[in-house]
Amino acid sequence: MKIKGILSLLLVTVMLLTICGCSGGKGDDSKGNDKVSVNDMVKEGTAPVEEGLDFGGKTVTYAIGLPLSSTMQRQLISFEKKYNCKVETDLLGFLDYVQILASRMAGGKVYDIIQLEGIRFPSIAISNFVEPLEDVITTADWAGDDYTKGGFVKDETMKFVWGKHLYAVVCSQGEFSSKVGYLAYNKKIFEAAGAEDPRELYEKGKWNWDAFEEAGKKIRDNTDSHITGYRHIDTVLGYNGADTYDFSDPDNPKSNLSAPENINKYTFLQKTLSGNDPIVIIDGDHTPATFFEGKIAMFPCAVFELYDNYRIGAGVEASNAFNRSLDNLGIVPCLLGPDNKEGVRPITSCMYGIAAGSGTSDPKIAMAFAKHSSTFSTVARDGDYKYNEADTKLLLELQKEKKTGLSHEFSDGSNSVSDLLNQFKHDVQEGGDIAQLVATYDAQIQNCIDVMMSQQ
Repeated sequence: MKIKGILSLLLVTVMLLTICGCSGGKGDDSKGNDKVSVNDMVKEGTAPVEEGLDFGGKTVTYAIGLPLSSTMQRQLISFEKKYNCKVETDLLGFLDYVQILASRMAGGKVYDIIQLEGIRFPSIAISNFVEPLEDVITTADWAGDDYTKGGFVKDETMKFVWGKHLYAVVCSQGEFSSKVGYLAYNKKIFEAAGAEDPRELYEKGKWNWDAFEEAGKKIRDNTDSHITGYRHIDTVLGYNGADTYDFSDPDNPKSNLSAPENINKYTFLQKTLSGNDPIVIIDGDHTPATFFEGKIAMFPCAVFELYDNYRIGAGVEASNAFNRSLDNLGIVPCLLGPDNKEGVRPITSCMYGIAAGSGTSDPKIAMAFAKHSSTFSTVARDGDYKYNEADTKLLLELQKEKKTGLSHEFSDGSNSVSDLLNQFKHDVQEGGDIAQLVATYDAQIQNCIDVMMSQQ
């Protein structure tokens, strides 16, 4: 996910709220709240939302952020056939999505399906661009233990509650699911360094921060490589049991940067970068090219990047550092911090929901679309490069685990929390005093929260 440009996106949304005098959500009960009881929010039911639907040849409007992949194009054709409709896509762009959405909706355009990512929430709900869904879906729509059957992930979906209304659903698998990332690694480098194979350590339950540090020292001392690059280290170390925000009081969210779990993580992160000869490479190129050249041994990836985006598969097969063989490419989950007692997995991007646009003739259109998408596997079976059986099994198992990721974005009109977090991590990496940095950024993040909460 590209963070650059989020600030301008949010500033425009905040200005829209000021100019239009928008109240929060669909009424005056719109205190921020992502902890509303599922039993209070979503009613019991036995019939899934898509049951018996036929749109009678209707043209469905869908606001997309990025050009459709070949996989998504096939899914749309399948959706049209199944529900007797025609889907009209409107490419708004990723960074300008909210601005263009606001402009076109102001001109009378209605979108039946809207992509609602964490970086656009709750601003998109405060602006009344999406319809409440708590009376549209029921408990019959929650995914069961077998994610391959589709459905919506309850805990992740409930992140998209604002003002006691539900505004999006999160799919159990497929294009719009919350995807657990992994670390791609060069088996040759670990072997040459005399370091244990990360996947074997993971299978033994020994893949942790200490194992990472030990491997990093061996790779630094015994090869011409480093274990990873400093721009990747935050992702590599994974989740340590504390999120950016504290929603324990749902009506008064707080910045959580100062949580001990976060301080412990960034203290360890800084340790990997310190000294005259750190285990993590500090300068140079941090793109996949560095990984393919063998300068770093590990690179964080999303599931689809084996065959799309970074095209890890193609890069490895063209790389002498891998002996041009996918046999030398390993995958292992990102690390779990020692304070992460529940084994929560970080996702590769923000939470990704599907929403119904304000004014849609039927919110069930968006819900049927999301449910249909959730029946497609997260791991594409038709990619140019395919995961082997063991890796596919691992990735599908990770998909079912409890996950965390960016579900809210707050801004004070000058700063966004995402930008502040990026700057905070940079300052930590530059060797700044962590306690001092936490105090400074905690206050700024809280100000972002307070400003957007005041928009209610």
